[in-house]
Amino acid sequence: MASAKNIILIIAIIIIFTLFSVYGIQLFYKEPMYEDYCKESYYPKTTPVRMTEQYTCPATPELDAMIDNCYGSGNAMVNYTYDEYGCLVDFDCSTCNKDYNDAREKWAKNYFIVAVIVGLIAIAVGALLFSLDVVGAGLMGGGALLILVSSMRAWTALGDVVRFVLLGVALVVLIYIAIRLNKGHHAGHNKHHK
Repeated sequence: MASAKNIILIIAIIIIFTLFSVYGIQLFYKEPMYEDYCKESYYPKTTPVRMTEQYTCPATPELDAMIDNCYGSGNAMVNYTYDEYGCLVDFDCSTCNKDYNDAREKWAKNYFIVAVIVGLIAIAVGALLFSLDVVGAGLMGGGALLILVSSMRAWTALGDVVRFVLLGVALVVLIYIAIRLNKGHHAGHNKHHK
């Protein structure tokens, strides 16, 4: 049975390895930032309409239809231009939201793939190379936690097929490591029963 000190060491290695890996991956593979794609503020600045009895803003059905079309296309980033009376005269339909979401989705997929590979390597190294159980168990737990944390972070950006394939590969690798790790132990156990 593991001592309290060893249990704490295992938990500490799991946590530190996971944090080290998460920040290490982010250090070398930067996450896209919203500000890099959309320079304008998300919400348009409101311009007060200064209407008097002598002047009201003219109707702009064509402009309104184009604005509706911009919102309907999924871009949904409209920058309005007003005249000196505060009336809408033009707008700019930006694709920055879509560009940012596409870049973030691509980043999340790649981040998840890298994290799964690092996690599986940590589990393999912990299981097969460290005879000291505290270090081995800590690295194995850290690898497993890294896979969990990265999948929670990138899950929505991954398609069903990518999730299924990556987790299937991870499961096969883990089963292989478990069989390899316990082969000698299982053979010795059978000898005792003969």
